[in-house]
Amino acid sequence: MELTLSQDGSWKEFWVVGTGASTEGKDVIVRAEVTGGNLVGEFPLMVRVRKDANKLTLVERDKFLVALLKLKQKPELFDNL
Repeated sequence: MELTLSQDGSWKEFWVVGTGASTEGKDVIVRAEVTGGNLVGEFPLMVRVRKDANKLTLVERDKFLVALLKLKQKPELFDNL
């Protein structure tokens, strides 16, 4: 995917989609490169797929609850929504 970014550093929204959920934690990497292929930065992440909460395994449930708690502890993330 190619994005044109503003010189002033303002945010540029984009979406990343895939064909399935991550299986090994943060097993996807989003990379930013400038023209010519020089790496600017990269960010590992985990692809989540919405599931029926009643069908989560105990490990999935625990990971979900930890993530939800971390999110609730950072209400400033929602200031600009």
